[in-house]
Amino acid sequence: MKQKISYGSWNKTVDVITWIIWIIFIAVFVLFLVFFNKSYDNVWFWLAFGFFVLGWCWTFFCIPTSVSADDEYLSVNKPLRKKKYNISDIESVEHLDGPRKNYAYYGSPKNPVIVTMKDGTQFVVGTSDSKEFIDYINKIRSKK
Repeated sequence: MKQKISYGSWNKTVDVITWIIWIIFIAVFVLFLVFFNKSYDNVWFWLAFGFFVLGWCWTFFCIPTSVSADDEYLSVNKPLRKKKYNISDIESVEHLDGPRKNYAYYGSPKNPVIVTMKDGTQFVVGTSDSKEFIDYINKIRSKK
């Protein structure tokens, strides 16, 4: 079972910010290539280029995009890697009602599901269908 993590209104905001960053980057790139020919200007250009690329990669490749579960693991999927949680290590999975402290949060607060591990750590995932997600995980947990 796999569900997309929704970021609600942030989806549009992130898209707009991405376009703004790339427009600024292209403008800076053109300015440096067209108007500056001194060697020290190239250093500043490459520093700016590196800053934008690192920021873009950190922002967009480290954000979880989906959550999935199978008989062994509950996975929070990011474009470059998965964070896996063993199903047998999960204490409870329930709908989040109201704020709590000390947990990681992935997604929008529209359909929040809080996962509590046996070691006490918690994380919240904003799933597309929280009831289906909770039922699926609890069904797997009851088999073990």
